[in-house]
Amino acid sequence: MIAALTGTAAVGATGLLKIVKGSKGVTAIKAGDHIIQGTQGMPDWFIPLINRITKEGDDVTAKLATKEREIVHSKKIEGHDVDVYQDLDTGNIRVEVEGGTGKNLTAYDEGLSLEYKAGEVIEEGKHAGKKTDPEFSTAETEASYVRTGPDDAEIDFQYSDQSIYPRYKYTTGEVIPGRGNQSISDTTFLKNYATKKKPTMGEIVETSKKKKEIKYLKENPHEDPRIPEYTGPDDADDLFDRFGNYIGD
Repeated sequence: MIAALTGTAAVGATGLLKIVKGSKGVTAIKAGDHIIQGTQGMPDWFIPLINRITKEGDDVTAKLATKEREIVHSKKIEGHDVDVYQDLDTGNIRVEVEGGTGKNLTAYDEGLSLEYKAGEVIEEGKHAGKKTDPEFSTAETEASYVRTGPDDAEIDFQYSDQSIYPRYKYTTGEVIPGRGNQSISDTTFLKNYATKKKPTMGEIVETSKKKKEIKYLKENPHEDPRIPEYTGPDDADDLFDRFGNYIGD
């Protein structure tokens, strides 16, 4: 729960304010209450993760908040600083997992971001007044190619969304195709913290496997499975944009 937020409240999924009485008479907000369950791509442990970190973690708003009416809580989980950013105006919630720990639980041992974006009111058109669907995304580091010459390319790294799902654009009626979740990070440690459960033998085996894969990719990034196949210089104009960035097929 989020303590000491006098005069503020979070907007619930129904549009009503969700207020919960905390201990010692302090008004508190249960962070996960205004997240819509069943949001596409969102794991069922995301809401419990938010609530446990805001309840047990440190309030680091003064240190890490990036805007007004944003509150931040932090908790150390399996050697990672895990920060929860809550935007009280939009209802958006972002979880930032620290990288560079040497644990090899996140892609390239870099940061991992899990973000819930609340639906927004449509301002115009035939759907005016309705809300867009909430969205959930996972972002992490992935390898890609950048063109360095007519026939040459080199490995580069970028932080990008790994969980692009089909989306409907109310403004145009267009359906944007998805590709599913391509994340290679192991989030089992987050799930187990959220649910207060110990890892199963199957999870232990899978985590060990993923850690080896991530360690291998750190040493061999050209084998990142998310890099589209480069077929040679004849297709270079189609594979790179005018800035030299690899865009694939």
